[in-house]
Amino acid sequence: MQRILRPEGAVIMRDRLDVLIKVKAITNQMRWNGTIYPEENSGFDHGTILIVDNSVK
Repeated sequence: MQRILRPEGAVIMRDRLDVLIKVKAITNQMRWNGTIYPEENSGFDHGTILIVDNSVK
């Protein structure tokens, strides 16, 4: 993913909360900024979104 994502780029991932928590832990180790948002229509466990920003901290 690091080689595919351009500098200052972003990724949006949609999955279950438990999966996105694991992905966020990995992106934190890569020094990427990640934020988890619940999708409004489908509830927190069925439609969670992770937005990862590849900007330098």
